[in-house]
Amino acid sequence: LIGEEMAAEFFVTCARRALPDFSLTAATKTAVTQICQLVDGLPLGIELAAAWVHMLSCAEIAQEIEQNIDFLAAPENGRPERHQSLRAVFEYSWRLLNGSEQAALQKLAGFRGGFTREAAREIAGANLLMLRSLVDKSLLYRASEPNDRYGLLEILRQHVLDKWDAAEEAATRDSHSRFYGRFLQTHEPNLRSPTRRETVTLLSTELENCRRAWQTAVARTPLDVDALASFVNGLFTIFYTRAWFGEGYDLLHLALDKLKAAPKTQERDQTVSRLLTRLGNFAAYMGQFEQALQHHPDSLAYGRTAAAPL
Repeated sequence: LIGEEMAAEFFVTCARRALPDFSLTAATKTAVTQICQLVDGLPLGIELAAAWVHMLSCAEIAQEIEQNIDFLAAPENGRPERHQSLRAVFEYSWRLLNGSEQAALQKLAGFRGGFTREAAREIAGANLLMLRSLVDKSLLYRASEPNDRYGLLEILRQHVLDKWDAAEEAATRDSHSRFYGRFLQTHEPNLRSPTRRETVTLLSTELENCRRAWQTAVARTPLDVDALASFVNGLFTIFYTRAWFGEGYDLLHLALDKLKAAPKTQERDQTVSRLLTRLGNFAAYMGQFEQALQHHPDSLAYGRTAAAPL
């Protein structure tokens, strides 16, 4: 992997093989940067992308990469077959893994924004030795900050996800969702303690995993009210702290109609009440006071119902 500036320079060098007068201009720089990011700074990916500049604009190349990894392929040109496309490179590396490593890597591809050792063990059954093996084979990377996290290159993650079958995908998503629901619930008390700032930072680090886990929980059939309840306050805090009120409102609102339609229980009413309170808070922060004035009385009504004997 190479840095952003070196990646752009390498793109220009490769592009000039196909188009000798190619240069990096204000008009092309943004697209070239996007291309380098899409291939995660992989030199082969940059080289394969740059070979198209004589036919496509840089913006069009970026768009093609986003749509299909197989765009990054070269005709036979004397190089080994496994070096003729990114998919071929990844597939060659995949075949070198044993069955346990393949199964773990598939589950690890379900994370977003990286993951911790604990999460890898709980969701993918990947212990420290397994993680070390995958790092040594350049299929995972480890970042010391923040929180000693691991991750996959995005373009490799997409390749691995293509290998999922429906049953495996559903089971992994469910395990992932329940893990991050428990994660938010475990750390929620610390949001009201002297360690609040550190807790908010920790939760924010897991934002993409928590967002995806919540979406999985909302889509679950039948609806698991307790699982949804574990997310609400933690998600609210993450988006409130970042002042992403609109996005937080939209994300939490995904569950409102489904919760209201769920069988009536005290847990359901308590969760709806809590959700409406948070939606009302977001609405108020956005200056949508009429919406807030609707959500808060509804929250109170559900809260009173939850408190009443059944």
